[in-house]
Amino acid sequence: MKNQIDFYEKNSIEILFASSSHTFPLHSHECFCFGVVEEGCVTFSINGNRMMLLPGMAFIIPSNVGVSIQADGHYRYITICMKDKWKEYMKHLEFKGYFLTFSSSMRIHEMCLDYIKSGFAEEFVQLIVTLMQPVVVKGLEKCERKASGGIVEVAGEYIYSHAQEKFSLDALASAVCVSKYYLVKLFKREMGVTPNQYYIQAKIRMAKEKIMSPQKEVDMAMELNFNDQSHLCNLFKRQMGISLQNYKKSFKEL
Repeated sequence: MKNQIDFYEKNSIEILFASSSHTFPLHSHECFCFGVVEEGCVTFSINGNRMMLLPGMAFIIPSNVGVSIQADGHYRYITICMKDKWKEYMKHLEFKGYFLTFSSSMRIHEMCLDYIKSGFAEEFVQLIVTLMQPVVVKGLEKCERKASGGIVEVAGEYIYSHAQEKFSLDALASAVCVSKYYLVKLFKREMGVTPNQYYIQAKIRMAKEKIMSPQKEVDMAMELNFNDQSHLCNLFKRQMGISLQNYKKSFKEL
């Protein structure tokens, strides 16, 4: 069965209704994600915590945490991605776990449809926080994370601002004044992925921003420094679970 993903975006909240058999490699998200499996089964690994999810089971993916998804056949799921101020709002939360079990996915499905139709972002986000309460632990960020966060933040900004160039770990390490070996270890710990994987994600984010323009894919590939159009298309589908053209057709900004 063909992968199908419908995207809706409203007030810095993106909602994905997806039917897929795609396996997603290790990656991370700039946004904060909450979602639920509606049909089938799929195995999530979030920040080293692995679990097979069945219908009604939900997942939490904080921003900049490593996640991979292993398909065990076809599955349907919903993912809610909170960006910008909503991502910042979620930063005060810490979690004792990343998985929850509900009697069904229906409540979350209906919440999403209500929000798409006529809902308010503040109310929608509070409903999600309420759903996550069983695994929420309030507390301050770890001191170790605070101490190293400056280096990682600068490195992330450097990667994004140079994403249209060929990736160079040596240049990145020089820009943040640490050894490349220490940087890789630190970056992976704080961001969930390596600097190179983050660089690939940055290029995909840029492709998502450019795809709504009339620019041809071959020109986009050249501008973003991919090997060729095929490299761009294959990497986009691997990371997103859907082709460039199908993403463009299915994205709806409300």
